[in-house]
Amino acid sequence: MVPTPNYWPLRVPVGAGADGLAAAGDAAVSRLAAAAGLTLAPVPTSKGGPDRASSADLLPIVGAGLGVLAALAALAIVLPRARWRLAASRERRRMAGRAGFPGRLRWALPGSAVCALAVATPLVVLHRGSSQVSESAAVKAPLLSWPAGRRAAPGFVLRDQNGKKVSLAAYRTRTVIVTFIDPLCRNLCPLEAQVLNQAVREMPPSQRPVILAVSVDVYGDARSHLLQDEQEWHLVPQWRWAVGGSAQLANVWNHYGIAVKVTNQTVAGVPTINVAHTEAAYLVDATGHERAVFAWPFYPQDVERVLQQLV
Repeated sequence: MVPTPNYWPLRVPVGAGADGLAAAGDAAVSRLAAAAGLTLAPVPTSKGGPDRASSADLLPIVGAGLGVLAALAALAIVLPRARWRLAASRERRRMAGRAGFPGRLRWALPGSAVCALAVATPLVVLHRGSSQVSESAAVKAPLLSWPAGRRAAPGFVLRDQNGKKVSLAAYRTRTVIVTFIDPLCRNLCPLEAQVLNQAVREMPPSQRPVILAVSVDVYGDARSHLLQDEQEWHLVPQWRWAVGGSAQLANVWNHYGIAVKVTNQTVAGVPTINVAHTEAAYLVDATGHERAVFAWPFYPQDVERVLQQLV
């Protein structure tokens, strides 16, 4: 790896007037070039003096310097994310040799989003130490809903982040949210987790539903990944992961109409595995019947409104 020069902090005093701005831009560009090991050609002097360039002559240099600063700021944001995705991909490739994985399931929920495409997401703000989600959107109805007792939720038995058995039947007397999450996802899945977390927090403690998060990525089901998400996503105590073997998970996906597609890609010469899936959350009442399903994007108040009707 070629070492990246340290450009920060870059403090350049700015004098008064146009000449002061031009001189500051000249100094900034010179320091950036020196840090990168580059040599700039001397700037031609203006007619007004033997040692000073005119403001017009330095404007292109100032523009170039600002462009370099913007590029460096973008790299500071993009590179850490790229490193994380490559690390996650290596883990997926390592796990791929241990278990088979179905390549594609039919799409069952029209209009649903997939985790790999971070497009048209709600106005959600995620930052460390805060779990507040914007409520600027109007209340949105679920994609589908059913009357009481009409549609029984398919049962399943998997294991949680602590290796303990987790099943839908165990919560027959409580409202349950069944959602489908990729533990290695870093775009839509964390956003959906925050929306569901906030919806649960807004409910009275005695009425808060359980969240059963069924994994859609068998390569990301290591306990370390699940615990990392629990910490970084600030998951509520009612959240329980549901993981298992590829055949077990595929059976649950089929019963809930969740499509999962696995594709192999090459990023910067490194083979990667990309998992795309239907982004949806089912609301199951205390009798074990499905009452509504939300397809991404949706908002905390959307889910909370339906949950209050099920109490």
